[in-house]
Amino acid sequence: MAKKQQFWALVTTLATVVSSLAACSKEELTDLVDSAREQVDVAIEQAKKGSEEIDVDAENAIFDGSIQLQLDKVVSADVCMAHFATSNKGRPSILSLQSYRNPKRTSFPAVYLRSTTEASALAELVGTRISAQMFVQPLKDGPVWTADSSSPIEVSIAGFDAGILDVTVVSGVLQHSDGIGSSPISGEFRGVLVTAKN
Repeated sequence: MAKKQQFWALVTTLATVVSSLAACSKEELTDLVDSAREQVDVAIEQAKKGSEEIDVDAENAIFDGSIQLQLDKVVSADVCMAHFATSNKGRPSILSLQSYRNPKRTSFPAVYLRSTTEASALAELVGTRISAQMFVQPLKDGPVWTADSSSPIEVSIAGFDAGILDVTVVSGVLQHSDGIGSSPISGEFRGVLVTAKN
């Protein structure tokens, strides 16, 4: 029941009680008051429960994943989309995580992680470590940090529940595209699964 409806139901109950007061004995008045109190308590509990459910729904509705990384500086994003594609033609499955919803409209910082695996389902990967390529561009016109297939990073698939994939960077080093050095990488991904092909 919506808050407005609960409010008007409460008002109606109280109005009924007040209109009945004039024609009631003392015992009847006491019974009416007790009954009204019970109904008010029930309405308050329902309103509280409704508010909690709305808060939970709102939290779930707006969660688009998250990325927290440590390079030479902290890199964080409030979007993390997970994709898992399998092939029935004997090719490996592909797991990818990205910090943007649409590759044609990349936001920054831009983060992309890609791994191939023999697993045919995400659930099979939970608790395992896999190697991955990774690309991080903190600023739109800035350099890119990379770990390609020749020097991949290692990630742990920490969990997969209710469409959320938790991935932890275990070890690895990213190279700076300007050739000025490298940086160890650590951090976590909480990816919302948006693609899974079987």
